[in-house]
Amino acid sequence: MSKTPINPKIMITVRKIEPQRVMVWYTPKIESASESYRSEPIFVGNLNEYEFNDLRIEIAKQDLEGFYVEFEGTNYDINKYGAVKNWTKGLFDLATDQLIELFTIATRKKLAETTNL
Repeated sequence: MSKTPINPKIMITVRKIEPQRVMVWYTPKIESASESYRSEPIFVGNLNEYEFNDLRIEIAKQDLEGFYVEFEGTNYDINKYGAVKNWTKGLFDLATDQLIELFTIATRKKLAETTNL
């Protein structure tokens, strides 16, 4: 990630961050009188974090099964509650990591201000 100046008059830079995208697949369940199996996967889309969360909401609302997300060569099932089984580090965690960093900085600053009174 490179840093880019926002404005030459302002002494701050911001990392250029490309939104993460993942491939999502659906394997419909085929039921016949003699057997039950999953058919070939159907490509749902290459989704960003917001689209992915929206898909998870729809899966939960409609009580759907058979969806999975492909991330770094591994498939992670999305259950009927919209939860990703065995969520792994790196999968849409940048926003959480950034908020942790922000809260840590703010907490340290606030603590320093209160101890320097």
